[in-house]
Amino acid sequence: MTLCRSALYVPASNGRALEKARDLPADAVIIDLEDSVAPADKVPARAAMAAAVARGGFRAALLVVRTNAPGTPWFADDHAAARGADAILLPKVDRAEDLPAGGPPLWCMVETIAGVEAAFAIAARARMLVLGLEDLGRELRLPADHDGRALGTAAARALMAARAGVPASWTAFTRTFAMRRALRPPARRRAGSGWMARP
Repeated sequence: MTLCRSALYVPASNGRALEKARDLPADAVIIDLEDSVAPADKVPARAAMAAAVARGGFRAALLVVRTNAPGTPWFADDHAAARGADAILLPKVDRAEDLPAGGPPLWCMVETIAGVEAAFAIAARARMLVLGLEDLGRELRLPADHDGRALGTAAARALMAARAGVPASWTAFTRTFAMRRALRPPARRRAGSGWMARP
């Protein structure tokens, strides 16, 4: 499996950013249809994503599409349109039963209490588990400036599930570059405990 040390999220609704991402040296480019795209823009963003994937030509080793979450009205069409990607990143995966059959390998985001509980079943059907600490911290009502220690049990369970069922595990801390220095210690802790950390 390709080592994924860095990943660049690009909103599918931002054509200029998509074009610029072609030449950037990230290990993975993740074309995002979820959080960065407003509901009114979901359908045209999906079309833009499909066109970008079909065109190809990205410098990154991996071209990944983050769809909207299972259970949303956009999910089925997102998944169908992303079939040319190297992988599909599924947000807010709570149950293995919600994972689609067929298509590219699945990177599953475990970022809810239900997802942590179901981590072993999810891992059995995934290529990678991605531990989403931001959303999980919010669901647990942790303060915004927590250092991640309170999530140790959840991280350990997800890591055990990943080691039992998938080739890789990856922890996503934040997309805010201003917080990078503060997140170096928890990133080192996650990397030291078996996760590929993306600060």
